[in-house]
Parts: sequence; C-alpha cells; structure tokens
Amino acid sequence: YFDHQRCVSLSVHRVACSLVVWADRNNFRNTNCFYHSLLPASSCRCRDTSAHQMSRVYFYPEPYDFSVTLQELKKHLIQLISRVQGLQAIVFTDRDGVPLIKAATDGAPEHALRPSFLATVGMAMSQGNKLGLGKCNKMISSYGNYQVVSFNRHPVTITLVASSSANTGMILNLEEELNTVSQTLRSVVEAS
Repeated sequence: YFDHQRCVSLSVHRVACSLVVWADRNNFRNTNCFYHSLLPASSCRCRDTSAHQMSRVYFYPEPYDFSVTLQELKKHLIQLISRVQGLQAIVFTDRDGVPLIKAATDGAPEHALRPSFLATVGMAMSQGNKLGLGKCNKMISSYGNYQVVSFNRHPVTITLVASSSANTGMILNLEEELNTVSQTLRSVVEAS
C-alpha cells in the first residue's frame, strides 16, 4: 500500500528532489519500495519539476537516508573512468570554471584539472555559441598526448580528460550517464 508522499533530496546540498510515494513491502525482506510518482509536486517546494517526470520503482534497504554524498558521486565517476581505457579525469564545473566535483586517476595531468584550464574550456564553448550555428553542446580538443571532451549543460560544464589514444566514441557514450549527475549539480549552481 502507498503510505505517504515525500520530497527526496538527491544530495547533502538539497540540489534536486523527486516526489516519491513510500510503501512498506514486508515480502521484500524488510526493504522499502519507493515509487517515483507522476503526481504533481504539490507538497514539494523545489522548483525542479523535471525531477517529477520519472516513473520508476526503487528498492532501498531500511533505513535509507536519501542523500548521495560527494564520496558516492566520486565513486560513481571513478567507475565510469575505469570503463574507458585511457580516460583519466571527469570534472564538473560551474560557468566560471570552479570545480564542483572531480574524479581523476593518479596519472591525470595536473594542469588540466586546475580552475584556470577548466575556465578556459568553458570560455571556448561560450565562444563557440557565437559562431551562428546554434548552441555549442560538446567540444572535442585533441592535443599531442591528451584529448579533452566537454559537454555544455548550462550552467554546468562537464570536462573529460583522456590520453590521445583513448576511444573518443566511448567517451562520448558516457554523456547520458554524466547528464544525471549534472542535473543533480545544476540547481546548486543556479542557486548561487
């Protein structure tokens, strides 16, 4: 049975929420079933109504604190890095190049993780918007030993640093998974 509705924060900063309906299911070994509802966000005070469009069922062990910590996000990003040979870093930045969250291997180039470099990537993407071809959604830069792939998810920029021999297509395939993290970080940037 569905017991009550609750707005769930996806991070410790309350950056995004989902309206959920809680149900106690004893036949699932003391787990709680959370159904992401299509109901309007009447009891929710957040402004991200797009978070309420999903309809999925998740099973969480009890108790569940409904927060995704930065460590958990970094762990997820490290797992993504390990899936693509040669990928060395994933960095989420705001519009000024300030890192919001980053995950990198030990061999990642230090200079490519500095805010000055990351700000330059963001500026290059904003200059690409002025070419008259529409919004610059992604940018791929190839250098002697490295390549940099950037996704524009205004106001968040996602920058991936890889070796020049890494498969660029596999890096581009990470875009959808990275979008979920950028949606989580987006309202933090918009609120600041």
